[in-house]
Amino acid sequence: MGGADEPFFLQTRKQDRRALVELQGAVDSSTANEVTVALSRLADDDVDELVVDLTAATMADTAALGALVLAQKEARRRHRDVVLAGVGAETRRLLELTGLDRTFRVVSAAERL
Repeated sequence: MGGADEPFFLQTRKQDRRALVELQGAVDSSTANEVTVALSRLADDDVDELVVDLTAATMADTAALGALVLAQKEARRRHRDVVLAGVGAETRRLLELTGLDRTFRVVSAAERL
């Protein structure tokens, strides 16, 4: 599994009333703010659901989870939902250890949009 020295890439797109954020590389303390900003901007748009695709994310640490939790809180204030797609085994384990597996809806990468 990769580390923080791997390049990070974030791409967003919208389809109907869903927004997709695709993350590639390490999502950690050095990149979590970029994720937070992107999700916040999309939460301001007229969408019902924010899908975060972690298929190409090589790692996600507690800073990444913090960004996702902030996005979920903001989305819920607007009666929207954050969905995690393509969650790898390590990130799934981190979600389970923190109890966040009960906070987020997690789907396969194929269901992302």
